[in-house]
Amino acid sequence: MSLSLPAARGMRAAALLCLILLPALLVACGGNSVDVTPGAPSPVRAATVAPTLPAAPTDTAIRPTDTAVLPNPTPAPPTATPGPPPAIAVLAYHHFDVPAAGDYNVPLTKFELHLKWLKHNDYDSVSPQQLVDAIHGRATLPAHPVLITFDDDNSEQYTEAAPLLEKYGYRGAFFIDTVTIGKRYFMTADQLRDLEHRGHTIGTHTWDHRDLAILTMDEVKEQLDRSESDIEAVLGHKPLFMSYPFGAYNPEIVAELKARGYHGAFRLRASDDPVVDPAFMIHRQIIAGVWSVKDFANNVHWMEP
Repeated sequence: MSLSLPAARGMRAAALLCLILLPALLVACGGNSVDVTPGAPSPVRAATVAPTLPAAPTDTAIRPTDTAVLPNPTPAPPTATPGPPPAIAVLAYHHFDVPAAGDYNVPLTKFELHLKWLKHNDYDSVSPQQLVDAIHGRATLPAHPVLITFDDDNSEQYTEAAPLLEKYGYRGAFFIDTVTIGKRYFMTADQLRDLEHRGHTIGTHTWDHRDLAILTMDEVKEQLDRSESDIEAVLGHKPLFMSYPFGAYNPEIVAELKARGYHGAFRLRASDDPVVDPAFMIHRQIIAGVWSVKDFANNVHWMEP
């Protein structure tokens, strides 16, 4: 049985409240209950049901080879007037080999098939900064770019997914709910530092995964303050990129991010907002574990108009 989005958000909020206020209960909760929100700290982790997935187009053509591109280590702040987003597939992953996570779970064997397909079809991974530079007209992307992202700080992203990415010459972007850092089933500060050292991007997913679009601006600022402080304590600098929890944002949130020096932010599938800088409403597609490799390929092509 699937959960409605409001119900999933409520359960997520409840799980994180338990994490924040009752750390002593983490082990007990982990041993005796199953939370159905993504990243919840229990031994049988589960996730909210993924949004309805689009019907996949039929183009699965093979493409010629290009050279892999690694992230830009010294991003420059945006200066140019942004243009239309480039044609690029931006993929969003959550759990690996966690069956209770439902559609959010991707078996590692299938994740490697995704990477093999991308490599065989000569996709080059790019960083968030490379994409934003292209949006602002400061750079061009490779012929067949892909941006691979991960939400929620789940520990298997470090132990299992990142090594597979690197095996195929790819790098990714990891968006962190910073309240979870160092907690059971989540990445540690040392692991986050190591990912950045290896060429991956670390961004924020807020402090405790609140839906920013329904918060007051004071509450939004608190989420940003706390997450920025946590990431700066770990990495020595504040984040430059955000993945909006639930993909939800509004122009006021974007204005606040830009005032704080962010370079860009990522949403889920929704209509474009003509008053928002395209770099702050970059479209991502959640990758469902139930998809076949053909479904995966069709959705990659679907994101490349």
